[in-house]
Amino acid sequence: AEERYQSSHIKTRNIVERTFGAWKRKFFCLQSKLRLKLETSLAVIVACGVIWNFLKCRNEIMEDIEEENEIEILRGSNSGDSSGFAKRKSLINFYFNSFT
Repeated sequence: AEERYQSSHIKTRNIVERTFGAWKRKFFCLQSKLRLKLETSLAVIVACGVIWNFLKCRNEIMEDIEEENEIEILRGSNSGDSSGFAKRKSLINFYFNSFT
């Protein structure tokens, strides 16, 4: 279950990070820190996502989200509390043991 979780996590994180990179290349405002109020920053990010999806539906996105090397998840010592680790393990076992 742990290996299936790690594999799923790596694939998902790669997609998210490639998408963020593409958004930053497309929308200049996302290339650096947004110096706006939190609510305004959230609205800007959502607007960029809406515009991205609109352009994608119209086949107007010219750049592909480039493939990058997979991100390796570091497996170091966990210095967090043991109850959090137990909850994480329980969730992983519940969701990823059913995929055999």
